[in-house]
Amino acid sequence: MRTTLSVIRISSIGLALIALSVSLPSRAAHAGACDVGRVLPSDAITASWYGRELRGHHTTSGEVFDEKKMTAAHASLPLQSIVEVTNLLNGRKVQVKVNDRGMASNGEIDLSLAAAKSLGMVRCGLALVVLSVPKPIKKK
Repeated sequence: MRTTLSVIRISSIGLALIALSVSLPSRAAHAGACDVGRVLPSDAITASWYGRELRGHHTTSGEVFDEKKMTAAHASLPLQSIVEVTNLLNGRKVQVKVNDRGMASNGEIDLSLAAAKSLGMVRCGLALVVLSVPKPIKKK
């Protein structure tokens, strides 16, 4: 009897999660459970990360990939540009250098392990983010 009740509970929870995911904006489905229930700005995109598996490979810019550096791959941002990435779930920000290609042309960004750690997104693997141009440092 207990087994049956557990299955029914799990099934009803699963149905509730399915119903919840159907009602979310499409971008939220890409970012997984970590960003569920957020109202998203129109410029929100999905960020993912990559690490050790590409260590030592050359990026599109010619640099050797190092997962400990603050770098990113994007389909259309200029190589060597600096971009500020803001995690919409926790508000953390990080500046990364775009040194590689490889993400789909829909604006997604792929971050190094170091950048993902700074944004607090390693465990989830994906996050909803907004990209911006960093503000210049004022010289005194």
